[in-house]
Amino acid sequence: MPKRSNDFQRLIKLIESQLAEENITVTESKLLEDKRNGVQREVDILIETEVNGHPVNIAIECRDQKRKSGMPWIDSLIGRFKYLPIHKIIAVSRSGFTDTAYEAAIKSNIELLTLENAIEEDWGRDVKNIDAMYITLVRFIPVSIFYESNRVLFEKDESKVSVFNLEGKRLGNLDEYRASIFNKPDIKNPMRETLIKAYDEEKGDFKKGNIAEARWALKQPLVLKDDFGFASEINSISYKFKCEVEKASVATQKYKYGEAQVATVTNEMHDMKVMMSVSESKQREPNLAIFLEIELNNGKVFKDEIITAPLPQNEGPIKFTRYMLG
Repeated sequence: MPKRSNDFQRLIKLIESQLAEENITVTESKLLEDKRNGVQREVDILIETEVNGHPVNIAIECRDQKRKSGMPWIDSLIGRFKYLPIHKIIAVSRSGFTDTAYEAAIKSNIELLTLENAIEEDWGRDVKNIDAMYITLVRFIPVSIFYESNRVLFEKDESKVSVFNLEGKRLGNLDEYRASIFNKPDIKNPMRETLIKAYDEEKGDFKKGNIAEARWALKQPLVLKDDFGFASEINSISYKFKCEVEKASVATQKYKYGEAQVATVTNEMHDMKVMMSVSESKQREPNLAIFLEIELNNGKVFKDEIITAPLPQNEGPIKFTRYMLG
């Protein structure tokens, strides 16, 4: 899976989202307007909040490199944000800062943060024993499709069979319609729910890779017409799926981020990247955040962020299962 984004920046955004209060908005790669010329300029992470009814914007800039960040980076941040609607700047470096960078930042009211490796004594008891997180990817892969109709058409080439709704609107040919089924929420969502239930209940040894069949009744029938003038009505669609399961146990990396403690994992499975983070501070109970990045069949990228708070109070392993259809 090709690298498409800055994982370090994304991790900092995930941590900030976990630590943020309810009235605070955290956005990654936010565009702000330059006061001089109206040009849109990107901020790595923007925190938006209010103080006494007045809006306050905090910019976070991230740098992921092996060497300590020096004064030139601090100077560039001062110039970069001079004409943007920013009230505070926070610079985050994975490898820390030079002495001259600290001096320049203090004189310019820029806060410096570092993602430091945490020793065991730094950790609160609730997350101290999280040495690994367990990720399970369940993929439901279509094998074949059947249309239950009231009449058999002579035409076997699906590209020559047109699909119409009851109002007579052409929806494309049958081949195109089949390819678009997984993009139709009224079919895809109940289909996915049925498969998840079958997987969880181990129906027909679904977990062992055997083929499972499911049927979905359409809310409104569809009409098929071929070039011979014959028509057929579809009332339901049946699919056969096979199930593939991949599991990974990923050791956590533990850090200090300001006053917070963080345990994180990042893993790639097929066309999916998973980033998980457990964060806690004196102000916030431990919670779990999950970021997903999935490359879809059409080339687009689906991104989702899930934050569960608080973290379940148990000492068992943290487990996350993602179900993918198609």
